[in-house]
Amino acid sequence: DLPKKFLFVTCGDWDLSSCLPRQLHYHKQSVPMIYQRWINIKHAFRALYKIKPLGMTHMLSLLDMELIGRHHSGIDDCRNITRICCGMLQDGWEPKQTNN
Repeated sequence: DLPKKFLFVTCGDWDLSSCLPRQLHYHKQSVPMIYQRWINIKHAFRALYKIKPLGMTHMLSLLDMELIGRHHSGIDDCRNITRICCGMLQDGWEPKQTNN
């Protein structure tokens, strides 16, 4: 079952918990199962390091990484979130769903 084999990783819950459902509701569509489970990297970061991150740039800084590209550019944010995930994996992180 595809939705159980992977999770999207977000920096915050808003995109998948609020924005996408509202947009789909406007178009009289339901939220596909694949978008109902995700990892909020801020929650995962806090659980692993016991530090509440202020955002993506803060997490990068705490991992001794610099922001690559422009903050809030979709593709650049994806690349930076991926870098955060890689750093966390090296530190023993085991990815798990964070939304309820």
